[in-house]
Order: sequence, then structure tokens, then C-alpha cells
Amino acid sequence: ALILILFFSSFAHAEEKRVVVLDLETKRIDTLDNIKFDKTRTKDRTLFKLGSKANYFAPLSTEIPADHIPDGSEFTYKQRVADYYDASSFPISTAVKLFQIRDGELKSKCSGILVGPNYVLSAAHCAFHFSSKKLFNDSLMICPAFDNGNENTNFSCSRVNKVYYFENWSLGDSDFLLMELEDDIGYDTGWIGFGFESNDEILRENLYYKFSYPAKYEPQIDSNRYNGDTLYFYHGKIDRFEQNYIGVNQHMGIPGESGSSIISVNNESEYTSYGVLTFSKILRHSRIRDWVFYSFKSIIDSETSIDIDKNNYTIFSIHLNPASKVININTSEKRFQIDIYDLLGNNLLSHSNTKEIEISKLPSGLYFIRLTNNRISESFKFYKIN
Repeated sequence: ALILILFFSSFAHAEEKRVVVLDLETKRIDTLDNIKFDKTRTKDRTLFKLGSKANYFAPLSTEIPADHIPDGSEFTYKQRVADYYDASSFPISTAVKLFQIRDGELKSKCSGILVGPNYVLSAAHCAFHFSSKKLFNDSLMICPAFDNGNENTNFSCSRVNKVYYFENWSLGDSDFLLMELEDDIGYDTGWIGFGFESNDEILRENLYYKFSYPAKYEPQIDSNRYNGDTLYFYHGKIDRFEQNYIGVNQHMGIPGESGSSIISVNNESEYTSYGVLTFSKILRHSRIRDWVFYSFKSIIDSETSIDIDKNNYTIFSIHLNPASKVININTSEKRFQIDIYDLLGNNLLSHSNTKEIEISKLPSGLYFIRLTNNRISESFKFYKIN
């Protein structure tokens, strides 16, 4: 008992740790300086983004579940995504399956989530041995919205170029992994935000979703025969709050779900990860704290800005939102494609190279406009009013 007390008490005094970056191709290892940030801030988060091929929202339930839940919990049992939603819709499109590449073959490993155009958030123990801290395999690959043993035909898989993790990471306070991908697949899938919130009561009020790949048959926990090839979801409220963890009492995860995010969802307004699964018991997620947040945010911001400058990406914007008759496009591009979709993903209007879109014949409601050139695609939502 004394050992356990000392073990968990050491978590409560965790200090900020430096980020280590490992290049999987060159095997070079570097250590980054700690990021300076405003330590008086009690919350912060990044923003989500729709993708060019995942340009409409999944109609996720906003109701606190009252059935299909374990006794004493407010979180549902796992359900197959395909039974309820289109895996190509946002934010389901951002859920990824992590593979190791061993002897030319893909080996199922963990779960993760896209948090940038070419960045995936997961858990360090999904890539490294806990005791030796050595990488399981030299090569890693992720596949977004992988389901029923197949890649999603709308999106591409990508190898991992680099991994970012915390120096002397442990399951107790720093079980986080940021993976940099070879390909900017996030522009197709979209990505969710991630953040920290110091006020437990605010976290307690949110509704959360999990998207993951359970991979083991555990009849004492769940009668389903999971094998890691199918995307599942569950949702509800969290009720376990510790300095380094957030979780769900009276509930358990399954191996294969490690690294999956606990995502605060306010449909069409917020999709934010506040932690990644470390321990299956009581769905115990390593809680994103301020130093974790700003360390990873600085990496994504700096690398993404470099990529944008390097590829001369064009940033589109729209005016007159809400609008009754026209939507105006602001861009310096001469050649681009415009597509307008309804909430079900139906393409209602298409135009090319025009900066004024006539929408007077559309019924009032919420729509999405996608603007595409030969380098980038941007999606926005707008409201049509009478």
C-alpha cells in the first residue's frame, strides 16, 4: 500500500518536461527547449477544421445518455460507428488507426486523432516500450476512418515522419505522443482541436465522445469480440478528475483503444480533445495540462506555418454571412472551384472563378461552401436567411 501511495503521489508533483523529437528515417534525436507561456491562463484550446472531403458534420447526439450504459455511469457502451454514422463525416473522419510496420507487414497497434494538417495525437506507450523507452518498430503508419478491416476510400493513409514525446515520459504524467505525418491528409479529413481546462466543474458539464479501435476479446468487460479492425464510438459525461487524469467511473476500455482522445463535443461549435487514454480502468485519460498543450501547439503552429509558406497556400474568406442573396468570396486566386453543400453532403451548387455566388433560391438554413484551387481546399459554413 505504501508503494502505491508513493507511486501516485509522485504524479501530483510532476514538473514540466522538455519535448524530444525522433526522426524515424534518419534516427536523429533532438531535444527542444521548454516553451514559455502565460502560466496565469486557466484554459486554452486550438480550433477544429472541416476537411475538403469530410465537409459536413456527423449528426452526433447531444443528449446525455440514459440507457445502454453501465450501472453508475453516464457513458454508453461501445457501438459500431457504421451502424449510426458515415465514417467520412466530421469529426469521425479524424479518428485514426495506428499501425506498426514489421517485416513489410502492418501490425495493429493503437488509436489516435488528427489535430492538424499532418499531426496525430496519441499516447507515448503506443510507440515506445514503457520500461526501455525504445521504439517498438522503426516505422509507423496511420489510416483515418479505417473500418471493417479496410482503408476509407475517401482518405489516404500516411507514414509517420517524426514523433514528439516528453523527456523521461511516464504513464503517470506525460503519456503523450504527437506524430508528424509524411502527407497533409488533414486537409482532406479535417482535424479536431485540443486543449486544457483547469476548472473541473466546467469539464464536468461537457458532453464527450470517443472514437477508437478496441482490439481484444475481454468477456469479463464486454461480450463483443473486438479485433482492432473496426471503428467504434461511445459518449457521455466524465466524472473522474485528478491533476494528471480525467476519466469515467464504472467503465472500462479495451486494449487497442490506447491513445484515443476524450473529445468535448458541442455540435458544429467545438470538438476538443482534453486527454488521451492511458489506462483502460475507469477510462483513465492522461489529462492535457498547460505545458503539454503549449509544447504541442508550438510544434504544430511552427511546422504548419512553414509548410503554408513553402507551398504558397492561398487563404480564402467569405463575406455576407448570414446572407440572403449572395455570398462574396475574398481571394487573390484567378482559378478556383466553388461548391455548396447541405448538411447531408449533397452538392447543391457549383461555380468556377467567380467571387459572387447567387444563393437566393436556396431555402433558409445552414450550408457549407468549399473553395478549392490546385494546392488547398478550405471549407466554411454559412447561414442562408430570407
